[in-house]
Amino acid sequence: MEEAFACGPDVERHLEVIEPYREAGFDHIALMDGGPDPDAFLAFFADELGPRLRG
Repeated sequence: MEEAFACGPDVERHLEVIEPYREAGFDHIALMDGGPDPDAFLAFFADELGPRLRG
């Protein structure tokens, strides 16, 4: 599972997994929080991952 998906708070890993889809022309992605702390996931997206995806 770790090879196919990005898990945890590693921004670079998330970008690595998402990049092939961006290169293929996708302009929407779905992110899911599989952990016990959805608030931390949303904060991670708002503060770290989201800005990098939009940049």
